[in-house]
Amino acid sequence: MNAYDEWYRQPGYYWGTAPSQLAQRLISLAGQPTGKKVVDLGSGEGKECIYFAKQGLQVTGVDLSRVGLAKTVAWAEAERLAIRTVHADVRTHRLTEPVDLLYSSGTLQYLSPDIRAERFRHFQEQTNVGGLHAINVFVDKSWLPIPPDWQAHESFYKSGELLSYYADWEILHCDEFLFDCHSSGVPHRHALQVMVAKKIV
Repeated sequence: MNAYDEWYRQPGYYWGTAPSQLAQRLISLAGQPTGKKVVDLGSGEGKECIYFAKQGLQVTGVDLSRVGLAKTVAWAEAERLAIRTVHADVRTHRLTEPVDLLYSSGTLQYLSPDIRAERFRHFQEQTNVGGLHAINVFVDKSWLPIPPDWQAHESFYKSGELLSYYADWEILHCDEFLFDCHSSGVPHRHALQVMVAKKIV
């Protein structure tokens, strides 16, 4: 059983219910979203899946936590929304059909450096021309302490590394900043890089 299962078994929603700024930015840049296909890699309890479905997208949530996926399904049923869920590991999961939008927040640190190029290439190949990727990754800063809930199979990104996988894409938004976090119950800080990129050819 992974730590996320334990967190998601608690009452309420561990990450809250409001969509992230990145999810909202993705929708604002997507033009007319109705009918477009979006995949959320690391969908957790489904707050972004719910948000995307309310915008008229065809949503697939992918996560390793069956508990989180079950909460997503229950939430979608309560909201009378159609959301597809897939129990899979982001390190090996293969997209089986092209998507228009790909979103991932707080998940891709589970891609070890040796598989990142292949994983990003696969996600890009399975994205339609004109499609968008909205992604954030945790960035290594030597002067920041390791977060208290950081796990052995997580790996930081270097500043600028995420952009290197999108050299042939148009970068619509990119930012790097620090933020305060209480996810482990112990206050700490993360350095985060945020990017929205568009597939041109």
